[in-house]
Amino acid sequence: MFTTPYATTPCQGYNVAGIRAELARALIEAELTLVRTSSETPVEGVFEVPPYVKSIPPYTHPMIMDPRSWNSGCPDVVVDTRAFTKSAGQGSPILAASGQQADWDFFKLYARLAHRWVCGYANDFKHLGHVAPTVFIRWLSGVVVSRLNLSPFEHVGVTAVTGYYFYCLFLNREDVDGSEKLKISQQVARVTQIPATKVLEYIDRITEAPMDINGYVTALREAVDTSRFDKFTPALVYQMIVGHWWGAHAREVIAVALEYPPAFYAILFTAFTNKGVKRSVFADQALKIKRGDEDTQFALAVGRFIEV
Repeated sequence: MFTTPYATTPCQGYNVAGIRAELARALIEAELTLVRTSSETPVEGVFEVPPYVKSIPPYTHPMIMDPRSWNSGCPDVVVDTRAFTKSAGQGSPILAASGQQADWDFFKLYARLAHRWVCGYANDFKHLGHVAPTVFIRWLSGVVVSRLNLSPFEHVGVTAVTGYYFYCLFLNREDVDGSEKLKISQQVARVTQIPATKVLEYIDRITEAPMDINGYVTALREAVDTSRFDKFTPALVYQMIVGHWWGAHAREVIAVALEYPPAFYAILFTAFTNKGVKRSVFADQALKIKRGDEDTQFALAVGRFIEV
């Protein structure tokens, strides 16, 4: 389980030590501003870099800071929204242009979800409804099956493995024992309609629980008997989802979302609630996958979750 987006595969090459040091200094010197909700309520522990702060280099994903003793061990999260805002004196930043509202809203949501994730509520993400795992599994497995032109039988295997991968993202590898695999097989069965015994058959073929995109690719090779996976690589997965998302840093954000649930949940929430992104490939597919008012219920559940 990744606690920070900067530990994920797409971001592993980034050296953010200097940025973290500057952010730590800015926190101490009270240069940052608290992120505010749509009703202008400040969100404790979640900060954004105001446009008038020039000493901090730009960065993409929410930065998870070291816990401070008075925060009960819960780290602060700092998001860089300067590309979408402008200064209003020394107070909270304001929107730079009307066309940037969706980007600003997205990255503030992303930061708030990352804060919940790192503050001990990772497991609670799974209680926000079945639509999130359903969309993740059907979207990603559908892309793989379509690109490799797999058979219906192979499609079942890819779906089962993708479901296993999704639920492993909420765990540490040492936690994935026999009883946890059984539990996951039942969770996957509920959202895919594949019998749990069949899901478990595929899971039992996998040597090591998949915790990142490399593990996912390896798991597919081990569990699904087809030569079409012989040349399947993480790079090909990223290539397959290029252009599926919208907005600032879209390619990297959706790549990170394959390994970091807060990013995925932020994308799904935005796909369901923002009309401007509904023409993106991901949003179009998510809206076709959801049933009834699952999109509305998911948005309400996420809203309640981050308001706590």
